[in-house]
Amino acid sequence: MRSLRALLLLLSACLAVSAGPVPTPPDNIQVQENFNISRIYGKWYNLAIGSTCPWLKKIMDRMTVSTLVLGEGATEAEISMTSTRWRKGVCEETSGAYEKTDTDGKFLYHKSKWNITMESYVVHTNYDEYAIFLTKKFSRRHGPTITAKLYGECVPGEQEPEPILIPRVRRAVLPQEEEGSGGGQLVTEVTKKEDSCQLGYSAGPCMGMTSRYFYNGTSMACETFQYGGCMGNGNNFITEKECLQTCRTVGDEELLRFSN
Repeated sequence: MRSLRALLLLLSACLAVSAGPVPTPPDNIQVQENFNISRIYGKWYNLAIGSTCPWLKKIMDRMTVSTLVLGEGATEAEISMTSTRWRKGVCEETSGAYEKTDTDGKFLYHKSKWNITMESYVVHTNYDEYAIFLTKKFSRRHGPTITAKLYGECVPGEQEPEPILIPRVRRAVLPQEEEGSGGGQLVTEVTKKEDSCQLGYSAGPCMGMTSRYFYNGTSMACETFQYGGCMGNGNNFITEKECLQTCRTVGDEELLRFSN
């Protein structure tokens, strides 16, 4: 994303919702001014969540990556919704529809499992980078609650528009056919070098789940981790072979140092 500073400010506003209990959610929630429904369509990544719901607060630290895809509905009175999240080792997908209301940016969603209808509001968005959704819900057990979710359109693997070039230092010598092939995708704004092999792996701020390899200095082996898709550091390799070619010399030096 281009404006990390703006996202951090919005993240703080989002999490402020869970700072203390709210007896009754406000009735006059303001939606995004001049809301354009077609521009909200697309795939959004859930970056943060805050809630006054006691049950949601208890499980919040166990919640994993999720996405929300919005699009045109089966009728003009609704928009389609598909939510995907990683749960118990399985990618779980839920589909439904948001019902439009007389207020642009306000939608109704019926949860048949709980037999309740929730109100969702798009309270702030610039359509290209972030969107904040507020959801009002009433349950017999917890009463009225409100949940805020911060979404971003951070696409896994997407390069920054203005990359910062870092001078290369030492580099591993690769065979000619691999050095010039151009195959695979580079880590955004990171120069791969032997020094990076000493770093721990970094998933980065994006919310994708791409399998990559990193060099583990403790086990002196290349192991897999889940890469978010952007930024991170240079200890990030597409193949195990690339990881070994870059970091094996570092591992041999460490082994000799400890054996002497």
